Amino acid sequence: MNVHVGAAIKFKIMDNTPNDVTTSQSKMDVIWGSSNPQVIDINQKSGEAITLHEGKADILLSNSINAASIVIVSKVKMGEVD
Repeated sequence: MNVHVGAAIKFKIMDNTPNDVTTSQSKMDVIWGSSNPQVIDINQKSGEAITLHEGKADILLSNSINAASIVIVSKVKMGEVD
């Protein structure tokens, strides 16, 4: 995933369908983490994150399923929406 500095992201647990199962999984001990908190700061319980600086971080999920997502944060000088 590529995002810009200052982005707010909400990480969720999805099943094999497009269903968000974060709420049902939250009864388990879900713990979100960042391999590089200087780049991405993430709330351990909610999965809400903010990107702070340019760089790369792995977002880690620890519970009955262990998973990771790679996030690359960069500065954007100008954006255009078509």
